[in-house]
Amino acid sequence: MVPPVHPLARGTKVVTLQGETEFDNEGEERVTSPGSVGRITGIANERDNGDPGFCYDLEFDDGQWVTRDDFELDDSTRYRVVG
Repeated sequence: MVPPVHPLARGTKVVTLQGETEFDNEGEERVTSPGSVGRITGIANERDNGDPGFCYDLEFDDGQWVTRDDFELDDSTRYRVVG
């Protein structure tokens, strides 16, 4: 599988193959099931740690959200960009 070309556009759909478990600012767990479809809703022109690259806001159909860097979305064992 060929990795996606960055930057990906807002509205691009991304499937989480393994699911997501994150914690919000209050320490509440946010869980997204494997196979859930998310959409890119925001794009930053640097990775979360400030390195060159891109960081994406993903909002899933179940209302959960995560931020992921470009290299994370390139991992075909974790994500599939579907357009």
